[in-house]
Amino acid sequence: MLKEFAMGDLLFTPMAIFTIMALIATIITHFILPEHVIAQFLVQRAWLNILVFISYLALFMYVFGA
Repeated sequence: MLKEFAMGDLLFTPMAIFTIMALIATIITHFILPEHVIAQFLVQRAWLNILVFISYLALFMYVFGA
């Protein structure tokens, strides 16, 4: 079961924390992946970033949400 995390008097939902983690992982992947690898997928960079973000978000929810 997902529970809120308390920092001081603030409560953070797990979804917000997982979203920030996925965003950071997506940005890191964006700079690591070379352009010739992206050309093989035949998609634009923005669509690939959205795909990677959703994949990371699902991964973090599966691993840390259980």
